[in-house]
Amino acid sequence: MSISNYIVIGYGRCGSHWVSEVCCRVLDRRKAVFIEDNSWQPCDANWVLHTHDISAVQDLDPLIKEKTCLIISRRHDLFSAEISRATAEHTNEWYHYSNKQITPFEIDEAKFINQIAATPWAYKKIDNLAETYPMTCDVWFEDLIANKNSIESFIADKIGVSFSGDTAPYPGSNARDYSKVVLNYDRLKDVTKSISFYQVD
Repeated sequence: MSISNYIVIGYGRCGSHWVSEVCCRVLDRRKAVFIEDNSWQPCDANWVLHTHDISAVQDLDPLIKEKTCLIISRRHDLFSAEISRATAEHTNEWYHYSNKQITPFEIDEAKFINQIAATPWAYKKIDNLAETYPMTCDVWFEDLIANKNSIESFIADKIGVSFSGDTAPYPGSNARDYSKVVLNYDRLKDVTKSISFYQVD
C-alpha cells in the first residue's frame, strides 16, 4: 500500500508547523490542517495533518493508517525550545514574528522546568504511537535550520519522494534576544542544565 497521507507531530517549538507547510509544497497537497482536539476526522487520502495532540491520531481507521506516514518533529536543545514556547505564549507570536518591542518579563521557573521534564515522556508516547504506523521518520529542528536553504529537498528526501521545484524563502525565526527579554534567563539556563534528561537522544 502506497503512502498518501502525512501526519506531522511534535511536542512543540520543534519546527513541526514549518515541516507541515514544506510537506504540502513538496507533495502539492492542500494546506495542512491544524487541530486542537480529537474531533477532526481525516478523509481517505491526500492530506497533511499537523498536531501536537496524540489522542487526535492514535485511533485512526486502520485502512487510513496503513497509507499514512508519521513525521515526528524533535529538538535536541530543550532549553531553547522551552524559552521559545514561553516567549511565544507571552507575545502570542507562534510562527510569524513581528518586530514590536516587548517589555522584559519573567518566566515562571516551576512551569518552565516541568515543561522540560515532561518532554521525554511526551516523546515516549509519540514513539509508542509510531510503532503502529507503517512509515515514520524523525525530523530534528537543528537539521531544519542547517538545511533551510534547500528545505524542500531535505524534507522530500526524508519522506522518500522526489522534488524539483523552487525553494520557498526561509520564514525566519524569532529575532528577539531571549537573554534580554527574559529577566530570569540565566537562572533558567543554570537550573535546566542540572536536569539529567536535558536532551532527548
